[in-house]
Amino acid sequence: MDSESSNSNNNNSIKPNRKIFTENYKDHKAKKYESLIKNTTSPKCQRCWLLMENCICSKLKNIKLKHEYILCFHPNEWAKASNTGKLIPLCESTIDNSTEPIDQTPSFSNSIYMDYTKKSKILLIGNERDEAYFDSIVNADNASENTFVLFPSPDSINIKDLLKLKSIDIKENSNNNIAYNNKNNQDNNDDNNEDDDDCITTITESVKNININREQLDKLDTLRIIIVDGTWRQAKTMTKRIPKHIKRIHLEFGSLMFKSLFNILRSQPQVDRISTLEATILSMKTLGESDDTISNLIDGLKLLIDTIVLQSHKEQYVAIKEQQWVGRKKDRKNTRTQFINENNDSIQGVYDDDDNDNDE
Repeated sequence: MDSESSNSNNNNSIKPNRKIFTENYKDHKAKKYESLIKNTTSPKCQRCWLLMENCICSKLKNIKLKHEYILCFHPNEWAKASNTGKLIPLCESTIDNSTEPIDQTPSFSNSIYMDYTKKSKILLIGNERDEAYFDSIVNADNASENTFVLFPSPDSINIKDLLKLKSIDIKENSNNNIAYNNKNNQDNNDDNNEDDDDCITTITESVKNININREQLDKLDTLRIIIVDGTWRQAKTMTKRIPKHIKRIHLEFGSLMFKSLFNILRSQPQVDRISTLEATILSMKTLGESDDTISNLIDGLKLLIDTIVLQSHKEQYVAIKEQQWVGRKKDRKNTRTQFINENNDSIQGVYDDDDNDNDE
């Protein structure tokens, strides 16, 4: 076989998956955006994707970013009200104390989600424009040095080790392991673990305990972090499409069990599986983003969750979900299905988009 034929076959071997996405979702981004505009019965905000009466855009606080964050959305995440990753570009585009009303003029081309000039960007897998931009990122000359994927794959490295590779000093202390490990944390889900409030952490507590040399972090070159946003199965599929020369990084929680704020909306499957925004916030803190940025994003996440609870009319189930958590020993063997069956139809709806595991 000649070299040209061999190269053609090699190229074809990596194209089918992308072809499926581009054929099925080529116009998905624009169509979803258009559906938001045309929905006159229950009009939704074109920015936060919540009902207009519950829009949170004017309540979000501005963030300023040192590094670049590329959120790769599975098509099922696009325009989903409960998506947390959208808050990063939303907050970055927010103008604090602005008296101007939020622009809801139907203009897809001018949407903040079509703006590549910001530090944070949402790219939709399957969208030709976004795919082309993503290719330019991962194939850039310096991509192997400054671009990383936040995903706990078998070959991923601890984010602390990434900093060490960049000659950043890490101040170790007794609480400094709470922001790391999504892949070597099986013991945290073990039924032999005793319930102990001292072993439970949340995003608010975790960011306080990340102690990195701030002066050295300020000298760190701008990095580009790719975040795959979808269910865990979808994220695995999307990660496979990212070239191997782009290093994977993961977080660690050590012996602590992370209770996601999002647990009241969607049952947390494991104590080391948290929302997209929570994982990104931990990474941001570790990489030296400002305390104001971290605080404003956490406030935005809490606001989003509270608003979704109200919009779903599920306030009465918050107390139930607060108690039902995979990190508690008595609950570790309870699955999401068992919980929904126990609460029958009344609880259904909060979790409607939990299992959109499309493996395309």
